Amino acid sequence: MGDSQMRGKGFPPPGAEVIALDESEVDSDVEFFTTKPLRRTVNRRPPKRPESTPPRPRATSLDASDSEDDSDAERRRRRRRAKARAKPPSLPEWTRSRPTQERGRSRTTDRESSVTISLVSEEDTPSTDKGKTRATGKAKLRRIELTPPPTLGEEDLADIEQQSRRLLEEAGVVMDDMDPVIESGSSSPVRDRSGPQVQITVQMVVDPDKRQPGREQAVAAYEKKRIFHVFQTDPLSALLLSLATRVQVPAEQLVLVHEGQRIFSAEKTPKQLGITFTGELKGYELSVYEKIQQAERRARLALLDDNQHPADRDGDEADPLRRSPSPMRPMSLQTVQKVKLHLRGPKGELHFSAAPTTLVSTILRFYCNKQGIDPSEAHRFRLEFDGEHFDGNATVKDMDVESGDLIDVSYR
Repeated sequence: MGDSQMRGKGFPPPGAEVIALDESEVDSDVEFFTTKPLRRTVNRRPPKRPESTPPRPRATSLDASDSEDDSDAERRRRRRRAKARAKPPSLPEWTRSRPTQERGRSRTTDRESSVTISLVSEEDTPSTDKGKTRATGKAKLRRIELTPPPTLGEEDLADIEQQSRRLLEEAGVVMDDMDPVIESGSSSPVRDRSGPQVQITVQMVVDPDKRQPGREQAVAAYEKKRIFHVFQTDPLSALLLSLATRVQVPAEQLVLVHEGQRIFSAEKTPKQLGITFTGELKGYELSVYEKIQQAERRARLALLDDNQHPADRDGDEADPLRRSPSPMRPMSLQTVQKVKLHLRGPKGELHFSAAPTTLVSTILRFYCNKQGIDPSEAHRFRLEFDGEHFDGNATVKDMDVESGDLIDVSYR
């Protein structure tokens, strides 16, 4: 190979000094002029997240009308499906008739009279948003059973009324007995209600025919004493209305009796009857009162017949002319000299006058009539005076009593 060729190929000429350089000792200029690949700076963008609802592609006018028709039809189908799935509202359970088996299970009357109320929770009901119905959950029904309180007896009601009046009086408040509607509609003048109050005890008298064995409790409940507090100047009409409500009898069918005298007018006041602090009245149903009055009239006629002397009765039978008494005939000594008797028995006390020849059996029948007892039950009683017992055909003279003596009526 020639020198020219070796020079052309970059070899050093012969005889030239060759120096080997380490790569680390290469000049930086050489490295600068060395061709290197270009580096491109890439701007990295954050990844795109898909939108919640992809944009609807725009379509031509014809496609838009078709899509609107499809959406309307889809809405109608959805509404029909929602209506078909929704159950019709059920009536509350308390409106339905209870089955026979369920009625038989209840053991007490309170459970049978209980009231069931069905409640629907508001948070579970469907909610409406912009005209579209959206069901948030299934409606839940809750049952609540309400058992009414037990009914109070007349004694409990009277005690409650009495305690309420006492508390109101201590507080300076006076409770009106009369209904304000009745009082406002009354045409009578306003009465003075500033007077004192009186306590009136009313005891009903049962029909003598209803005094039968086995009905003692019913008779005792009917004849129990009922206490009323009224003003001294108030009429007894308010008391009569309250009594009629308690015994469940119309007020016009009730009769009040004070000290053996019937009170014909309900406008009578306690002051007019002479009741200043406390008083007692007897209450009758009108039919019972008339029946007892007839029995008393028959007893009085029998008492007059027994007061006649046996010799007089024999003479009357022998001589018909003596049956009609003459107005000029002098009164006998027995009818003039009567003894005032004071009877005290299990049904109350009684004051009356009797002739010395009056039989004890007649006195007992008269006592039974006055106290509302069947006269046929007079044989169950007897009179007791000074430790001795008298019954049957004994007379007042045989008892050796004086006017005003206390005689006890006791059972045999």
